[in-house]
Amino acid sequence: MFFTKDGKNKLLTIICMALLLLMKSEVKAEVNGEELWLWPLPYDKGITSYHGERDIPVAGASSNHKGIDISAIEGTPIMATKSGDIVPMGYDRRMGNWTVIDHRDGTYSTYQHMQSHEIIKEGFVNKGDIIGYVGRTGNSTGAHLHFEIRIGEVGRAKEFYLMPPVNPLSYEYTNAPPNIIVEKEEPIQRKDNKNSMSKNIYPYPERIIYRNIPMMRGDDIKWVQTALCDLGYILVVDGFFGDISKTMLIQFQRDNNLVANGVCDESTLEKLNELTKTNEVLISQETSDVVSETIGVSKP
Repeated sequence: MFFTKDGKNKLLTIICMALLLLMKSEVKAEVNGEELWLWPLPYDKGITSYHGERDIPVAGASSNHKGIDISAIEGTPIMATKSGDIVPMGYDRRMGNWTVIDHRDGTYSTYQHMQSHEIIKEGFVNKGDIIGYVGRTGNSTGAHLHFEIRIGEVGRAKEFYLMPPVNPLSYEYTNAPPNIIVEKEEPIQRKDNKNSMSKNIYPYPERIIYRNIPMMRGDDIKWVQTALCDLGYILVVDGFFGDISKTMLIQFQRDNNLVANGVCDESTLEKLNELTKTNEVLISQETSDVVSETIGVSKP
């Protein structure tokens, strides 16, 4: 079942099974109390396409790569990179056989171009469980795993492609191949203890920002997100204006007696600029509740 029906790759199957057993013994690894991610393949040939801008490898592919492509022998088992609720997505002409896992912490992972799904019904999977096999289904130049991580609200797997993607290599993995370099972003440096970092890092927006499909993106959106973070609103500074950014902006507008429509217009920008200059933080109880719900924290 692992590779070919005629059993030509039995040796590789045995090797992969041995590696899987070793990985299973270490899947509970933690750093500072947080569960580490597991590299999704027990054996691979390396990353052939990284996250971000790239040359289009095949007609119909995106030049802005949302994840990473990991080359591997067809039939290599694919493992859940972290525990969570799995949602098999079936078949798509671009992504082939693909599935999504909601990790219940605001992060989602997806696995695409699979030869087949090991799990065909929604349910809970443990970190390290086999969820499918490397294939070349969909719009693919060869056998590989397209692996993505996105940030969103818990329980919204069906809205996966409305969520902002993050670089999978910004996370740490147990048993990652030795050639994998974690590309953690450097923390934004503040000039002092006041919340003024957005003025020093990103350009002030010269346009109206709003939730759109596809999502609006850019460094000016990072300015807005950073300013909101400075004022205590919890969201990811990723340059994509998605649902969470809109939710936090609406709460900011309500807290400051602005039109609460989720549109970052001139008046909203001026207020953000004013408050981050003065380091004034005004958070209502309603905002506190919404923030708690967004990041999955139970209210007392």
